Formats: sequence, structure tokens, C-alpha cells
Amino acid sequence: MDYESWTKDELIAKLRSLDVKCNEHVKRPPPSGSVSPGSTPLADPAPPSDPAPSSDPASPAPPRKRKGRMVDFDFSRFPQRKVAFKFSYLGWPYHGLARQGNSLTSEEKHQIELTYPTVEGALFKALAHCKLITSETTCDYSRCGRTDRGVSGFGQVVAMYVRSTGKFITEEEARVIVDAGQEHLIIRDAQNGGRPVLLPSNEHELTYINMLNKSLPPEIRIHAWSPVAPSFSARFSCKSRFYRYFFPQSGLDIQAMQEAAKRYEGAHDFRNFCRLDPAKQIKNFERIVQSAQITRV
Repeated sequence: MDYESWTKDELIAKLRSLDVKCNEHVKRPPPSGSVSPGSTPLADPAPPSDPAPSSDPASPAPPRKRKGRMVDFDFSRFPQRKVAFKFSYLGWPYHGLARQGNSLTSEEKHQIELTYPTVEGALFKALAHCKLITSETTCDYSRCGRTDRGVSGFGQVVAMYVRSTGKFITEEEARVIVDAGQEHLIIRDAQNGGRPVLLPSNEHELTYINMLNKSLPPEIRIHAWSPVAPSFSARFSCKSRFYRYFFPQSGLDIQAMQEAAKRYEGAHDFRNFCRLDPAKQIKNFERIVQSAQITRV
């Protein structure tokens, strides 16, 4: 079309007619499923709602979802065995090794443990979480030694009864095993009510180390475990203990300290360093210091 021959009024009229057509096109809704240039696609229409449930008695009712519920752990189904754990800990975050009473069942002791956390408190919490013990007072617990607030230990040993994958057997089954010369596989003690228990091999026992380390804080690690006799005590069955203390040497006479350390070696009576407890009836206060040294590191 030759617009050069058009007059001014004709051109203005043409522009106005085009403007009207353009406005009408914008106002007109686009066909279903189409998108106008420069516009934002519309969201998919909402799906139709589910039909109302039928009141017909013959139609089956929709299945109900079962709510999860906590089931109490039945310790009586599982035998227990006595084991010793070797573990290490960094003592800086704790108020010593020994717990402040039975913190699992006593609310008062639990609050004290929250205020003054101990290594044993964290250990018993992990043991209870893993369902390895029923309580602190019924597992025949013993410790090798104590450490004070902020003191670390890298070879501490404790002993107790814990849950096992072994199984209770009948007296007849026990006699068959004994007659076969395998009596070492059976335990019979008061912790299991005198019932015979067939123990698994260490390889088929619960993974005590992995279970506890997953529940313990990172500054406490279990390194090893071993089956022990029912009479074993981590304290009184211990043959020796090893202690190492670190301190800055600035201003110290190392040679004089080395000479003084030698005076500790040998047998000595340490009753003046003990808290006498008549209930324990301890009569022997003599200990032998095998070696005492001051060395630079």
C-alpha cells in the first residue's frame, strides 16, 4: 500500500483505526491452551475434588492409617553377659569420670547431671539408649579408677552386665552341650536367674563398639570389649594402672624432680590418701609403685 500519496488526515485516521483493533485484541481472552505473546502461562486448572464417600453400606470403607506407638522393650526375652569395655575420653567438658548418683531413674540426680555432666553420665545414657542395660543399679557396674574434673583418660576400663544375642536353653540342651565338651559356651549366674544361657561367639555378638560410639559424644570413644567372668571387677581385678601428667617446665628444677620421683618407687602405705569407708571393709592400703619418672616431651 502506497502511504506516500495519503494526506495527513487520512494517515491519522488509519492509525486510529489500527489502535482500536489493537485494544480489542488485547482485551479478548486467548483460546484455551494457548498463550499470548509476552504473557505468563496460566497454572494448570485444579484437579477435580475426590467424590464424596458413598453412603452405600455395600461399598468397602477406606483403610485406616495406624498411628505409630512406642512399645516397651522387654529385657526378659534376652539374656545378659558380663563384659569389660576399654574406652578413652577427653575430660575437659566434664566434671570428672564418676557420675553423681543414679541419673537414669532419679530426677534429682538427672538434674545434677545436666548441670555438672560426667563421663559416666554420658556412658550410661548411651547404654540405656542402645537397650544394653536395664538400669545403673542392676548391671553390676565397676570402674577401674576415677579421674577428676578436666582430666582425660586413654585406657579406662569398666565392667558390667549387658544384653546379649545369646539364648536361653533348657537343662536338657545344656547337658548335651556339656557332654560334648563345650561347657565354656554356657553361663549360669544370678543375673539370668540361674537359667543356662548359650553364648554366641564374639563375632556373632552385638556390635557393642559401633552401637555405643554412635550414641556417645565425640570426645568419648569405645575401643574394645571382652567377655569376663561373673566375679570380675574392673577395680579389684586390675593388676596395675598407668598415669601420665603434663605440665610446663618453665621455672622447674627437672633434675630435683627426677630425684624426688624415685622416692615414690617401691611398696608404700597410702591409707592417708584414702577416704575410709567402713562399709567397704578395705584392710590393705599398701600399693607398689613400679616406676615414677620425669621426662621431657
